[in-house]
Amino acid sequence: MSKPAPHSRSATPKIKPSDIKGTKFIAQIMALLAPLHEHRPDPKRNLHYDEYCAYLLLYFFTPILTSMRGLQVASGFDNVQTKLGLPRFSLGSFSEAGAVFDPQRLVPIMKQISGRLADIEADPRLSALARRPTPVDGTLLHALPKMVWALWLDEHNHAAKMHLQFDLLKGVPLAATLSAGQASETRQLEQNLRPDGSTSPTAAISTTACSAPSWRPKARS
Repeated sequence: MSKPAPHSRSATPKIKPSDIKGTKFIAQIMALLAPLHEHRPDPKRNLHYDEYCAYLLLYFFTPILTSMRGLQVASGFDNVQTKLGLPRFSLGSFSEAGAVFDPQRLVPIMKQISGRLADIEADPRLSALARRPTPVDGTLLHALPKMVWALWLDEHNHAAKMHLQFDLLKGVPLAATLSAGQASETRQLEQNLRPDGSTSPTAAISTTACSAPSWRPKARS
C-alpha cells in the first residue's frame, strides 16, 4: 500500500534515531536540491524548499513515520541534522510549504536524477526493441468536495487523475500530469506524443485545468 502524505492529526509518536532510514541515499542528492534553497525565502519561515524536499524523502524512506508530528520529532535527531544538514522545523512551516513552493522547480532535478540511472536487468526482448517501451496509465485520486477543480461524477464525488508515463527499462516514472477526474486519458496521451509517435523522453510535473491542490490525506491503515 502506498504511503499517504504526512499530516498533523496524530499524537507525538515514540521514535528513536535508529528508526530513521534512507539518510545515506538522501545525502547523495542534497547537492542537487541545493539550488532550491533560496526559492521564496521568508524570514518568518524556518524551512527552505530543499529541506522540505529532503524531509519528504525521509518520511517515505522511514516506515515508522506516519504523521507530520512524527517527522518533526525526527527533525530534532542528531543523525538527521548532522548527516543531512537539516534544521528542526515547526509544524506551521511544514504545513504551509506545499502551497508556497513551486513544484516545477523540481523538474530539472528529476531529469538529472533520472539521467544517472542505468537500465535495470530486464527481458532482453525489451532491450532489443527499436523504441523504449513506455507504459501509460491514468489513475483516479479521490478528492474532497472543496477541491472544486477536481470534477468527476458530481458535486459530491470529486477526484483528480494522475496521467503517468513509465520508463519500463529504468523502472522509474518518466512524466506525470495531474488533471480533473473527468479528463480524457486518450487526449492527454495525444498531447504527450511526439511526431514520431513516441512519448516525451523528459521528466515533467504539470497540472491541467486545475489550481494548486489542497487536501488532507487519510491516515495510513
